[in-house]
Amino acid sequence: MKATVKVWSLTAAFCFFGQGAKAACEAPETGGKWGLAAQFNLFVEKDLDHTYTQTDGRIAVGGNANFRNYSIGQAITDKLNPYALIVGGDLSFVHGSVWNGHIAVGGTVKAFSHYNVHFNHSMYGGKPLNFATEMARVRDYAGRASRLKAAGNIEWKDKGAVLTALDASPVFYLDGAELSKATYLQIDASRDSSVMINISGKTVALQDFGFRINGAMPERTVFNFYEAENLTLKGIGVVGSVLAPNSDLAFNSAQIQGNVIAKSVKGNGYVRLPHFSGCLP
Repeated sequence: MKATVKVWSLTAAFCFFGQGAKAACEAPETGGKWGLAAQFNLFVEKDLDHTYTQTDGRIAVGGNANFRNYSIGQAITDKLNPYALIVGGDLSFVHGSVWNGHIAVGGTVKAFSHYNVHFNHSMYGGKPLNFATEMARVRDYAGRASRLKAAGNIEWKDKGAVLTALDASPVFYLDGAELSKATYLQIDASRDSSVMINISGKTVALQDFGFRINGAMPERTVFNFYEAENLTLKGIGVVGSVLAPNSDLAFNSAQIQGNVIAKSVKGNGYVRLPHFSGCLP
């Protein structure tokens, strides 16, 4: 049963680091350029159909959500907001667990059975998020990031791309069609670098794909699929956050370590923490 009490409305608190330094570091996790979407490990504007897997952090879904044999929020340790799951439309949740937060459902709870809840859980009616507003903010950022000046070297060899940072804020551009034919992506950057990888193309498919990481940290790396309308991630482990605000994401037998922001998601991929915590241009 959904409780009738008023839901908490979420607000963003902006946090800047390095004020007065050469460049200020903005942490989207606390409400920066990605807005409230950055507080969620998985943020979906429309519908989510996600089964037989888990998401370490919070999930927000603007449309309908279908979960089966699923775990949500087991690795949440912060106090950014009180929710583990927000669904703007209808919710179906059969078999699984919800950890470390409340549930808010704007539509109908069509199924909620064979589940475990942990740590101060309650279910509320209502929508504490304006999904259109938050996704518009992410789309605006993804578009602006796609126009940043390139800064770094790219070398294609042995059916893969080697990205080499030249400073602490590298920006790379890759053609999605070409990357879809690759078998690996190598990133050479210092541990304190914030890496932006812009990937073009309306249809991009990264499958059975390897990552070779030398120094770069997943919590400081962003893959910006700024044009994608159809994105497939299969048989890979993405070491960084995925921005695909215009894309229907097919996500199977894969992992993403970071934030995931997409129009819709379907599959059984595993979404892992931590959130992005680098410096966004």
